[in-house]
Amino acid sequence: MAGMMQEADIRTCFQAGGRIENVLIVARRDEAGGVEHVPYLLPSWRRGFVAIGLFRGAGVRAYRDLTRLVRFIRDDLSYHGTIALHEKGSPAFAKLRSFRTAS
Repeated sequence: MAGMMQEADIRTCFQAGGRIENVLIVARRDEAGGVEHVPYLLPSWRRGFVAIGLFRGAGVRAYRDLTRLVRFIRDDLSYHGTIALHEKGSPAFAKLRSFRTAS
């Protein structure tokens, strides 16, 4: 299962020389039928994918605007590699061994 990190912790690890090695975005339907996009990052300083936790409260950060999310990943997190997008529950997503469950 993927873990969580706060954005401030991620930035601290960047300052220590860490980087994001891979990004996976999971599209999921919310209760109102809209689509939310949850980014999962594979950081160089720990094993497995992590989601960005909410600043206040429990849960993961989700974005409705995919363009804004990609801009955040590219500009703020300096990741310029491939970004995979999967719909939660899709057969392709279920086959990912390194990422068995996603919120």
